[in-house]
Amino acid sequence: MRERLVIRWPYRPGQNASWALTDAQGRLQGGVYRGELEQCAASGAGRQVVVLVPAAEVLLTRASVPTRNRHRLLQAIPYALEEQLADDVATLHFALGPETADGGIAVAVVARAQMSMWLDRLQEAGVRPDLLVPDTLGLPLADNEWSLLVDGDDAILRTAATQGGYAEATHLSLMLEAALREAGDHPPQRLRVDVVAATGSPVTPDGLEVVRSEVATGLEVLAVGLDETPAIDLLQGSFSRHEQIGRMWRPWRTVAALAAAWVVLESGLAGYDIWRLKSAIATQEQQIGQLFRSALPEVQRMVDPRAQMEQKLRALRGGGQSGGALALLAGVGEILQEDATTRLNAASFRGGRLDLDLELKDIQALDRIKQQASQRLKTEAEIVSAATQGDKVAGRLRVGGGS
Repeated sequence: MRERLVIRWPYRPGQNASWALTDAQGRLQGGVYRGELEQCAASGAGRQVVVLVPAAEVLLTRASVPTRNRHRLLQAIPYALEEQLADDVATLHFALGPETADGGIAVAVVARAQMSMWLDRLQEAGVRPDLLVPDTLGLPLADNEWSLLVDGDDAILRTAATQGGYAEATHLSLMLEAALREAGDHPPQRLRVDVVAATGSPVTPDGLEVVRSEVATGLEVLAVGLDETPAIDLLQGSFSRHEQIGRMWRPWRTVAALAAAWVVLESGLAGYDIWRLKSAIATQEQQIGQLFRSALPEVQRMVDPRAQMEQKLRALRGGGQSGGALALLAGVGEILQEDATTRLNAASFRGGRLDLDLELKDIQALDRIKQQASQRLKTEAEIVSAATQGDKVAGRLRVGGGS
């Protein structure tokens, strides 16, 4: 197991986050700290960063779907669970876990807006999570034992590797009774109960061996109880780390492509392809560095790629070299940046004309860019080709050559 920074998200507005460090054996290093997220960001360097989010916001359930193909599961599960959910499935994020003992698939369900809020706040604080896990799954798990944590007004229960729930402490008995009914003929032998100091003693069902202990904070239980590989990570699909990195970089792909085109023109290499947005590197963090060095090879140190590329584009727009070619590149760049759904895949400049290979949401977007290029740049613009690829349109636009 890697050393970890484990952060627990607060349950209520105005409460501080808490965090702790664990060593390679999963033992606490030092104590549990509280404060703003910015205060713990530096502690994540060289460690796996795990963020535990409130179980109150995440439904742990399971679905029975007659397929094990992941793509088909992602399509089918929202509708398999639709009757259990109060919200429109289109507004929800579904994270898949392992197969359950009864042959179903473990699923965690959370509002997409809630996921965006968590990730936006973490990014703002400089925290880059490797895992986003419902805090229920941080409770320790043992054979024939359930685990319960009562922390002030909140109680979380773990009944299996991927199952558990949340209740306000005043409704704890109802949650336990419901869990026992669901267990049917297979109730646990023991109930482990960890109670945060200053919390009243919870009422537990009769007939179970109860092992109680008092702890200073909930996180000291959760950080140590967290599995080496948590059963369900919420960072899947459109919220995966790969997708988050791509989302941060996507608005600047056009800028980088045009800056690279300018460098090629300046070196007298017009007539060759000046940009391809297909990288063979393993991660998109490496892609950022590669794009930067390709666009600005004369810059020896990459400090703030966004600011440095903006500076180069300002120079491009203001300089007089390369005449109409530079003006054409700058003008097209402004038009493309206005549409966040359009992606520039390649560009080439020949004979006073700029060819752009674009990925767009529909043919109307391609036609709109053509019209804007013609009107605003006072030049000819034509659609050379357009083809539907899945839910996108791949199009080639030719700009220039007119008066």
